[in-house]
Amino acid sequence: MIRAYRGKTQDTYTLSVLALEGFLPGYGMTQGGCRFEFHGADSKSASRDLSLGRGLAQGVREFVPGNLIYAMGERFKVVSYRMSPKPEDRTAERFEIGVDPDAPFLRLPGQAGKLGVAAATPHASVDAIPMSDGSLDHASRITDDESMRFALPVDLHASQLENVHNGGATYTAPTGLQLQLLRQQKLRLVNLGPANLSRQGEWGYPICTVCGAARSSMSSDAEKLLFVETHQKSCGQVPVPRALYADVRVDGLRLRGQASMADAANLCEALLLGARDLLDMGERDLTWVGIAQDDGAWEAFVYDPMPGGSGVLDEILDRWEQVLDGATERLHGCPEACATACYECLKNHSNAFHQPYLDRVKAADLLATWRGLKVQNTIEPATGDMPTKGQPHHSKEQVFLLALQEAGLVGDDGPELNAKLDLGDGIVTSPDALYRNKKVAVYLDGMSAGLHGNPKTQQTDAMTNRILKMEGYHVHRIPWSALSDPTGKKQHMEAIGHSLHG
Repeated sequence: MIRAYRGKTQDTYTLSVLALEGFLPGYGMTQGGCRFEFHGADSKSASRDLSLGRGLAQGVREFVPGNLIYAMGERFKVVSYRMSPKPEDRTAERFEIGVDPDAPFLRLPGQAGKLGVAAATPHASVDAIPMSDGSLDHASRITDDESMRFALPVDLHASQLENVHNGGATYTAPTGLQLQLLRQQKLRLVNLGPANLSRQGEWGYPICTVCGAARSSMSSDAEKLLFVETHQKSCGQVPVPRALYADVRVDGLRLRGQASMADAANLCEALLLGARDLLDMGERDLTWVGIAQDDGAWEAFVYDPMPGGSGVLDEILDRWEQVLDGATERLHGCPEACATACYECLKNHSNAFHQPYLDRVKAADLLATWRGLKVQNTIEPATGDMPTKGQPHHSKEQVFLLALQEAGLVGDDGPELNAKLDLGDGIVTSPDALYRNKKVAVYLDGMSAGLHGNPKTQQTDAMTNRILKMEGYHVHRIPWSALSDPTGKKQHMEAIGHSLHG
């Protein structure tokens, strides 16, 4: 069955969900994520080798010490991360976090004084290392009497959203509230550790940043002390708890104008409750983060951790009123008639950190303010502050520039956008992306009959290509359609990278 999909545009939703459940280990995750491996020959209890891949948005909350990874009828645990051999590449980044449970903000390096919510709330510092590949060890077999899978509740924070995305749309409600659908939004996620310990002011996971070995934060004091002593002796450095962070690109719903983190939690958990019932989603299909704003307010970002997006956010928007109806019915009709929240309504095993905020009456009131959502306008792709010369001329070029950035092809060497290149004898060409010093010219071509699908235009293109190649240039022509084809886009980006770096 897998072979039949090879070479085609990936419609990853169904197969990626199966992969997430361990039936198709590593499907669709050949690059751009994290990969953890288990070698069966090193274990007496499990004989098969295993390699599991996840997108970074999934991996940063799943591949952590203390969690259990389910695959092939077995349970596995994270025992190490792959560290760079260069000490300068192992330097942790320091973040400021709010220690007040009502204002758990996250502030990135260089953001001092930027978040209004941080002005009057206490904060602490935590060091974090980037999410990487790693190794697994066998924990146990999955038993028949295991009715529920264990998932370690974690404290996941996010930075303010950068103006880097592939476009989307803005929706407004009659109340004036605003929602934005943002495709492939750039986001930094920071996993501060197990939810119960984070609330006690204990952040991070025991990780040796020299060799990458890791232990669960839930280990006994004796085991953690032995871990420290062993690596202080063997690695010459005392392991200290480290958080994990990942820079990701995800599809998401940006819900603006939240008065507090508690409002953000109630609104998001209520929306997810309705969506899960209506669309038969699992607890991990969508997740959310609360983000502090400069003016002291909050916004919520509900995102799809599946690489490239699964399409479920579009389903939610298409059936918005049904989602609200279903959630409201569940909240008002809680079988336990609980005073605030329980596992029959808002609580689940994935939202342990946010459970102190949850109140089903408050959640229902918040949902009512989001009725009557209407499309207001489309959002053009945005590239933020990128080191390029020139400007994209239209949305296709914006998406193209983002694809170059994602592939690591934007830097000091270029590209120059829509640059003029004089080939002599009055011949001037304008590549959509020009790496002048590397002699690489890239054209983004619309293939309709009125553009580069026209035979005469194709003859002109062919002549331009020949002249450029005679001048020592590598020439790449990318049809617009390739930007919406993950496989085609990947192939074109790899070809450009090969021309730039050999």
